[in-house]
Amino acid sequence: MGSEMCIRDRIKEGETAIYTAKVEKDDGTEDTTAQTTFTVTDNSGSVISSLSGVKKTISVTFQDVMNAGGGISGYVSATITA
Repeated sequence: MGSEMCIRDRIKEGETAIYTAKVEKDDGTEDTTAQTTFTVTDNSGSVISSLSGVKKTISVTFQDVMNAGGGISGYVSATITA
């Protein structure tokens, strides 16, 4: 299962955006044991940051965005075990 995470809000100088995965099962309950993988890339597709684990967060700083040429994309995938 995977979905695209769009970083819609602008990050201003000195700010850091923090994203936390929330995995929801088909029945609407949260799966707090799901293994998630965050990947943040620049506009060319080069990986800026990647992190895997249970209920992990990833931070994106203003400098990350500037280093990426002003635009980044993020993706989250999750593995849910029965």
